[in-house]
Formats: sequence, C-alpha cells, structure tokens
Amino acid sequence: MDIAKEYQENEKLIAALDSVYGSGSAKYLGEAIESFYTTPSKMGQ
Repeated sequence: MDIAKEYQENEKLIAALDSVYGSGSAKYLGEAIESFYTTPSKMGQ
C-alpha cells in the first residue's frame, strides 16, 4: 500500500492535493485507498 502511505505521509504530495481539493483531502484519499485494498470484498456473495 505504498501509494496510500504516500497520500498520508508525503508532505509535498499532501500540500499539492490539499491545495487543489481542500484541506484533509490527501489524508482522506489515502485512507480510502488503503480501505479499498485491505477490506474483503462482499461482491458476488
């Protein structure tokens, strides 16, 4: 989950994303990516 970690910890990336999408958006995106790839899928059940 390297990209999820980057969205949450890389200060330059955080500043760039937050300046475009609003404060806290980089952290939110990082958490969403991490959740998407670590939560078991319930599709097809």
